[in-house]
Amino acid sequence: MCCWSVQVVLLGVMILTAVAQDSEEKKKEEEDIGRDGRGPPQNVTVTAGVTSLTVSWYAPDKPPPYYIVNIDNRHQETQRTLVVFNNLQPCTSYDIFSVSVYEGESYLTYDSGRTLDSVPPPPQSCWFDNITSTTMTLYWQDVDFACPIISHNISLSWDVLWSDDVGSDITNTTITGDYITLLGIPPYTNVTAQVAAVTDVGYGPSTSCWNVTSQDVPGPVVITNITWFEQSLYVTWSPPEEENGVILEYSINIMNEDDTEIVTVEGTTNEAVITDLQQCVSYDITVEAATEAGWGPPSDVKNIFICETYNNMNIQDE
Repeated sequence: MCCWSVQVVLLGVMILTAVAQDSEEKKKEEEDIGRDGRGPPQNVTVTAGVTSLTVSWYAPDKPPPYYIVNIDNRHQETQRTLVVFNNLQPCTSYDIFSVSVYEGESYLTYDSGRTLDSVPPPPQSCWFDNITSTTMTLYWQDVDFACPIISHNISLSWDVLWSDDVGSDITNTTITGDYITLLGIPPYTNVTAQVAAVTDVGYGPSTSCWNVTSQDVPGPVVITNITWFEQSLYVTWSPPEEENGVILEYSINIMNEDDTEIVTVEGTTNEAVITDLQQCVSYDITVEAATEAGWGPPSDVKNIFICETYNNMNIQDE
């Protein structure tokens, strides 16, 4: 009886020892899964470009059959330790997941990267509005862009259509808005604008637009000569110094104390003949010019008195 009891106790000890050894070996085997050199990509490095991210790493002690790298829901499978993602947005942060893929299991590591700043694309459009004879407002619309636009570079050139005056100017605005008002432009002037957006790294290509300020009434005409012949007056003048548009016509006004006669001629001529005038009568003569905006001020008055009977002709400024 005593021997049987001892045998039972020894058997129980052997069973417990075997179970314990089996549990230890299983635990050791599970630990060895992570100790056999398997693991995620090591020492991941992210190199940024304007529209690209290059992800490189070292292989774990036991390299996997392949890797998967995911950026912005795009993934690449590779057996190398480097991948390049192109066609990304500049100035943008991305989450990067790099995975070592083994048979039946995988190991993941997380990193992040940001693409570099870039010059912006050209504005989508530009145009002029609120146009008067001396002012206009330039508007533009930027495209959606990830990098902050800090200002706009405005390059202006102009051509005064009624004179030989041309010019150019560059205005660096510090506004992030979408318009600028131009002041002091001559009437009937073709203005061309080049608009470029600016980021911290510089300004990009420009968008161009143009328009013309409205015409205004012209300045005064200058009478250059008055000649009498056969009861007629031959009058010449020079165009206004400030034409302010296209001269459509001239008006020659002949006035005496009883009547006023008006003769109009086309804007392309600078002379007129006034006929059937009375002798020995004093006349006041003025000339004025008109554009589509209206009539300008008259010239200085020329007073003329003609009396052939007395062989007398007198012209005076008034």
